[in-house]
Amino acid sequence: MTKVMYDEKNLTMEIRGHAGYGPPGADIVCAAVSILCQTLIANLERWKDQGWNALEWHTETPGECYIRCTPYGYYSLPVEMFRFTMVGLKMIAEEYPQHVEIIEQGGE
Repeated sequence: MTKVMYDEKNLTMEIRGHAGYGPPGADIVCAAVSILCQTLIANLERWKDQGWNALEWHTETPGECYIRCTPYGYYSLPVEMFRFTMVGLKMIAEEYPQHVEIIEQGGE
């Protein structure tokens, strides 16, 4: 199962585990989660000079992704990027509840 841990207050997201929906390399659920994670990272990297002073991420281990963004005070663009990504991840979790679990904290 893939677990997505999201903390909006601290702007962190951690994704761990393989969905187990299909064989390795052909798992559509893992692929969907992965592309959302990669898209978030790419967008944060692209806009990082627009209002946040720290962006940390790593995806070295297959099946794991960690993203942390530290804005200058409160800045809505990175928050909205994380929220946008969470919409997609929640849709996947609703469609494949045995394969993706969402754990949220620190939200509105």
